[in-house]
Amino acid sequence: ECTVMGIPSISTNLSGFGCFMEEHIADPSAYGIYILDRRFRSLDDSCSQLTSFLYSFCQQSRRQRIIQRNRTERLSDLLDWKYLGRYYMSARHMALAKAFPEHFTYEPHEADATQGYRYPRPASVPPSPSLSRHSSPHQSEDEEE
Repeated sequence: ECTVMGIPSISTNLSGFGCFMEEHIADPSAYGIYILDRRFRSLDDSCSQLTSFLYSFCQQSRRQRIIQRNRTERLSDLLDWKYLGRYYMSARHMALAKAFPEHFTYEPHEADATQGYRYPRPASVPPSPSLSRHSSPHQSEDEEE
């Protein structure tokens, strides 16, 4: 819901959403999806990573936040029910076949054309956030807010 509305979010690689985004997006944080590594990092490392995500987000200028919001909104097609519904129906049929094998059978379908597709890193992302500078020598009043 946050993604569809353009609101950046934080998830983990232990959640379905986090795993799905890591699988389908080359650089999730560039799209406003920050994924904490809870699978391979200690709790302290994950807390440090969360702090880093929040701090870097707070350091963004108003313009950078707007750009990120627009990128986040672009992911709404990936999260549309027309696309995700296929995964839901497949999981539902698989669960029914496991719970009631005498009444249901599950036959995996061929891979979809969209399966394996990954959103690329946005072309507008600079090589390093620390290297991006203001486009003019003077900041606007809006950026100081």
